[in-house]
Amino acid sequence: MPDPFYFRIPNTPSRLLFLDIDGVLNTLSDDEAGLLTRRCVDELKRVLLELPDLRIVISSTWREKFGLFRLGFVWRQYDLSEHWVIDRTPVKLFDSLGIEILSWIEETAPLLGIKPDVHFAVLEDEPDWIFPDIPKENAFICNPEKGLTKRIANRLIRFLK
Repeated sequence: MPDPFYFRIPNTPSRLLFLDIDGVLNTLSDDEAGLLTRRCVDELKRVLLELPDLRIVISSTWREKFGLFRLGFVWRQYDLSEHWVIDRTPVKLFDSLGIEILSWIEETAPLLGIKPDVHFAVLEDEPDWIFPDIPKENAFICNPEKGLTKRIANRLIRFLK
């Protein structure tokens, strides 16, 4: 069930991004003092500004460590609008992240007025966590050393347009 703090969608999104954080918005080679890598965050902002009806579902392990309210605190430190985040995927024991994402689309999306055939992408650094359940064309895999790059962000924008 969606976190009640973020249960507000002004317009039903026609595009979804399932977002990992470690290895995507922060990198293994990160020398920055913050939790996230500014360059990666800037690329995510660019994607979101280019696709105004895109909404994010957090699929990162951060969804287990932090509630969306606490994650929102980190989010705001990087000037990211919390209206972009609508929920987090469920944690289902013994299921892959790919199954958790597909379950969210099947079970939760309709509760939010989102059609099950919604155009979606998965931004992840661990392909084994989503394959074979997520179609390859929906998967955008980051190198955890580099995180979200301009090249991947451009591909993501083209795919979701």
